Amino acid sequence: MATFDYTTRELREKQALILDKADAGEDIVIHRGIRKSYMIVPIHEDDYTISDEFRKKISKAREDYKAGKGVTCKTIEQSMDLLESL
Repeated sequence: MATFDYTTRELREKQALILDKADAGEDIVIHRGIRKSYMIVPIHEDDYTISDEFRKKISKAREDYKAGKGVTCKTIEQSMDLLESL
């Protein structure tokens, strides 16, 4: 698929066309000034919501924490050691 480049002015003028192209899976890049660029990509409900499965994992983690399960790190070094051990 092609990449379509637009200026911010073109975005204002052709917003519907540009968003339709993004919906169709085209890569859209908006240029603002010389060194600023942005990509427009569609998002879906799954992209910004938490799934039921993930909610259950969070709930279990909270229960485990309240039950005293887990590891407590009191220093940065302990935290780094724990992360490296995973």
